[in-house]
Amino acid sequence: MYFDFHTHNKVRRKGVFSIVNIRAGYDDLEEINGPVSFGVHPWDTTRLNSIKVIDEVTNIKDLITIGECGLDKYKSGSLSEQTELFIKHVHCSEQLHKPLIIHCVGRYNEIINLKKQINPTQPWIIHGFNGHPQLAEQLIRNGFLLSFGSAIFIGKSKARKSLIMMRDEPFFLETDDSGFAIEKLYSQVSELQFIEINHLKNKIATTFFKTFPGMEFPRSQATC
Repeated sequence: MYFDFHTHNKVRRKGVFSIVNIRAGYDDLEEINGPVSFGVHPWDTTRLNSIKVIDEVTNIKDLITIGECGLDKYKSGSLSEQTELFIKHVHCSEQLHKPLIIHCVGRYNEIINLKKQINPTQPWIIHGFNGHPQLAEQLIRNGFLLSFGSAIFIGKSKARKSLIMMRDEPFFLETDDSGFAIEKLYSQVSELQFIEINHLKNKIATTFFKTFPGMEFPRSQATC
């Protein structure tokens, strides 16, 4: 079984467990079946009645993660507005016992400080991580999980360098909106980290079950 931690592709495929992201204000919940994440993207901070939208999250069927949410230095809304919305997502994550998927651009110090202040019980996962290895190490030290996407195909990308040094660390893989199949990302990681595909599949499955301990999913099926 392959695990696609974060995708905008609504088509479910046999042999792939995917978490489809629902971006508030853009995606129709009625069109999607199976595990989903839901949140107000930081790009939409000033576009939606964001706080009210998040209050409706408890009505979503098959919700297993909150987000993507977070802070983006170069997009909509001030830092204070984005932080208020992010903290609302954190409260939902804690109240519903759902992991938090984070979009972060240029605000890693702020995200790390918020985690220290809040001391959440739920996992915080940085999606689409494309930072340098030193940042990856800092995030790992502070209890974050990282999810890597298509940036690992770019020869000199920071994501690729970080992934190579994370051979012994837990992480997720995701297709996001790249158009790549998740199998291609697994193959790329297998080559970069010099590990067998089956070993990688087992490793990511183990990380998944530790992150989602209440998920009813046959472990034997997930690790095949």
